[in-house]
Amino acid sequence: MIHIKELKDMDTISGQMNLILRAGMTWRDLATWLRAYIISTFAGLSDQEVVRQRLNKIPLEFSNIFTLFFGDQISNTYTNLLSSYITSIESLIDALKNGDDTAVNGYMEQIHHIIHQITAMLSEINPFWQESEWRALLFRHLMLTIDESNAFLSGDYVKSTEIFDTLLSHDAETVDYFSNGLFKYIISS
Repeated sequence: MIHIKELKDMDTISGQMNLILRAGMTWRDLATWLRAYIISTFAGLSDQEVVRQRLNKIPLEFSNIFTLFFGDQISNTYTNLLSSYITSIESLIDALKNGDDTAVNGYMEQIHHIIHQITAMLSEINPFWQESEWRALLFRHLMLTIDESNAFLSGDYVKSTEIFDTLLSHDAETVDYFSNGLFKYIISS
């Protein structure tokens, strides 16, 4: 026989799992909207600003979830770092389009610094997230995004699409790592 307390506990666990899954899917949203930004930028579409605005909502989606598990201060720090990461990637894509190697190098350095800050923070707030693993995941995401941009820029749309497919698979790994770490964190709390 199931008691009412057990049902309430199941509802709580179900709600937490839904939040974890939604947070994880936000990583996939990042890849999808970055691809939309790449296409819009390199194709000269008039929706570039609209796509940029949607892309810049992603940190707020993470923020809502991070606040529930880690509090406002950590959530705000993470949101700011993720916003900086996205803005820097947008600027990097713009610099790639314009062929500005100096700007590309500057944005790469900036993104590397942001990745190190993000990975240090994530490993500090959750013992089930390792800094080295996060660093590998985020740098791989960055490199695939750059490769995808370069393929699109050179007009190799088949290769760009293949790289995007690889990026989605990679982001599935990121979702798994994120979700598993957050689940273990919740269970241990």
